[in-house]
Amino acid sequence: MHGVSVMNKAIISNSYFNSFDKKIIPLNFSKEISGLRKITFKKVVKSIFIFFKIFNNLIVFKPKIIYFTLFPFGKAFFLRDIFYLVLIKVFNKKIILHFHNVGIENESKNKFKRRN
Repeated sequence: MHGVSVMNKAIISNSYFNSFDKKIIPLNFSKEISGLRKITFKKVVKSIFIFFKIFNNLIVFKPKIIYFTLFPFGKAFFLRDIFYLVLIKVFNKKIILHFHNVGIENESKNKFKRRN
């Protein structure tokens, strides 16, 4: 379990959230830290499966607010998360976005990605 997973678990298990009906869809794509930032066929299939799981929960569970953690690395992962967020917005749901600091500092220092 890496830092992002630990933080998400701490937030969701906080007593503040006990008054809410919750449905948690884990976005765990790697069991090992070494598997992070690598695109595999298994991850692509799991991403598609999770897309439909989110879709189903939007219809059946009908959440009012959705807490979503963005993965801060790479275009492929950003695009995956964008598809999830677009789906959520199509259903006109409020989203709480959680950006973890992991990698954001390094990405912001990249001269090619930074706008002056």
